[in-house]
Amino acid sequence: MNELTQAYFDYAVLPIDAALTARAAAERIKLRLKRTVEDIIEIGRELTAVKDQLPHGQFLPWVAAEFEMSQWTANQFMNAADRFGDKLEIITNLKPTILYSLAAPSTPESVVTQAIEHVESGEKVTIADVKKWKQRAEESQKESNERRKKIRDLEYQVDLLKAAQPADNERIIEKEVIPPDYEAAKQKAAALEGELKALKADQQKIVDSQVQAKLRGYQSELDELERKKAQLDDMVARKQAYMESLSSDVKRIETHRSVIDGIRLELIGLAAFLSDMEDMRDLDTIRRWQALSGMLQEAKAGIDALFPAKPRLEVINHV
Repeated sequence: MNELTQAYFDYAVLPIDAALTARAAAERIKLRLKRTVEDIIEIGRELTAVKDQLPHGQFLPWVAAEFEMSQWTANQFMNAADRFGDKLEIITNLKPTILYSLAAPSTPESVVTQAIEHVESGEKVTIADVKKWKQRAEESQKESNERRKKIRDLEYQVDLLKAAQPADNERIIEKEVIPPDYEAAKQKAAALEGELKALKADQQKIVDSQVQAKLRGYQSELDELERKKAQLDDMVARKQAYMESLSSDVKRIETHRSVIDGIRLELIGLAAFLSDMEDMRDLDTIRRWQALSGMLQEAKAGIDALFPAKPRLEVINHV
């Protein structure tokens, strides 16, 4: 296996330091290659958008002047964006050369489907794989075309043989008009019709196979959309739960503040009342006020203990 198609490198054959260096470099390069694929798609989108806006004949001079880019290179970018713009998450690990090869207009959809299926299953796709799949697709298409041509030829021969067969009334009235090789021609026509039927059946199998390949590609896209939808649903659910928790916290805070404001007003009123009172000698009343003071002190201590991280409560001085 040569260096271009080797799917696995045995780091065990290297010295430890070299293996560590090479493996770390490989991971960094893979990250850069990933960004490169993303950049290729984005560049292709930008080029396509500009091409759609520019007058006819102005696009190529623009890319040549701005980027010193050829038409072939610009087409590669745009082809990649057109074919893989909605599959970016799937193809980010493909090398640019493979991406360009798959995005080429001449690449059959069945080859693209094979590549995506390999990537989704965790298999590595190489340029050799793409070439092999393309060759198989071309051979299959060539075989299909040959079958179609053979079917047309057989249909033509059958029509000729049928046209050469005498009508029933001719055989009854004038036996001499029946060609001497009529029976042989009849058998040949039957054989050709049988062969034609078999070829049509084979052709239908090929068509069905191609349809199934396209359906698998569509199913892959649907699965990806379902996965994204599930992610969005999960995100919405988590956001909703977070908002509900915030709403609950807000309600608790509002309740606390309502209680605090009510007690604060009561204490302000009490302070105003006490400031206007004259000296009192009634011991029972004095004890009651002192008991209330003790209760307030205990309440203060309880609040300080419940909220140790908060500022300590201070007695409100009413002026």
